[in-house]
Amino acid sequence: MREILIIGKGARFTRPELKADPQTYPVITPTAAVGILSAIYWKPEFWWRIRAITIMSPIKVVPITYNHIDRSSDKSIDIRDRDARMQRRCTELRDVCYRISAEIVALDGNPNKHLGVFRDRIDRGKFFKQPVMGTCEHFATVQWDDGREPAVLINQDFGYMPWYFQPQLNLKSKYTAVSPTQKGELVGIDPHFNQFRAIAKNSVITVPDYEYETF
Repeated sequence: MREILIIGKGARFTRPELKADPQTYPVITPTAAVGILSAIYWKPEFWWRIRAITIMSPIKVVPITYNHIDRSSDKSIDIRDRDARMQRRCTELRDVCYRISAEIVALDGNPNKHLGVFRDRIDRGKFFKQPVMGTCEHFATVQWDDGREPAVLINQDFGYMPWYFQPQLNLKSKYTAVSPTQKGELVGIDPHFNQFRAIAKNSVITVPDYEYETF
């Protein structure tokens, strides 16, 4: 599939181990890239596989202080009440741009029909829901790669990063986003979350093939 560019004025790809004061990964994660592609086009008959992520812009991490509303589910809370608010800090990214190399893995063995629909939706700017850069505050612009070069070459080990999330088997669906067995039968796998070591070489993070087992 032709490579695409994902561009945003801001982003926050929250690290799962730091939820109280959200901290972002320094670059987009494969799971976040899958979420953006799925916002444009997705069906249970296929799943997205991210092959490579190219960091096109310098990494700019900025600290943010914001007011968090305690017990936000309680409708009786007055947000003007200082006792109902607490200040929290997080980190976010600014002026981000990534080149994504991805492919469709179709469970029926025919990805071309899905690629055609995806290309048409990109060309027409259509999506199922607004693509976002990790959180709903940061919209993502998705376009075809225009051949630009990375602004800087980054060679860095970013440590472990979310690789893929295996959803639970949906027994009501004819297809499920899981791998077929050697016999061609669809198998269900318990939900689990895997990670991989993200290393950028000349601004390119190569994403390994998925493995259908937990570490």
